[in-house]
Amino acid sequence: MKSMDDYKRQQILQSTSYKMLERIAIYMDTYHLDPIIGLIPGIGDLISAILAIPFIYYSLFTLKSIPLTLAIINNILLDICLGLIPMWIGDFIDIFNLSFKRNIQLILGYINDDPIIIRRIRKKVILLFITMIILGILIIFMLRLTVVFIQWIIKFL
Repeated sequence: MKSMDDYKRQQILQSTSYKMLERIAIYMDTYHLDPIIGLIPGIGDLISAILAIPFIYYSLFTLKSIPLTLAIINNILLDICLGLIPMWIGDFIDIFNLSFKRNIQLILGYINDDPIIIRRIRKKVILLFITMIILGILIIFMLRLTVVFIQWIIKFL
């Protein structure tokens, strides 16, 4: 990665898009809107995933870092997978997961050329890719399980 000069770094940190990411992270994790929205079966996790799209876009197109983007996607998929655990257990776990905060910390570390974060992201890029595939499969399985569970409940109503 090329080191950013201070002017470009300040420009990025003061940009409207970066401030939007910060606000999303604050609302979703500090004010715990992520687990609250997750209480809406199916739709809550979809809303959470949609609100995570700007993080992917920012890391891929503004910062132009594929390893960073993979780390962010991994956090998002883990958040979705945890949120799909039924009986509100996933929503309870989501209180402690804080994926939006982790994503903004990764982006900030990348912008500030934090060697620890950059090294951690680059070192784990293969593992992140494999984890993304596994989480994707788990999400599909959990969605199917959720549909079966809802059909089972409806049968008894």
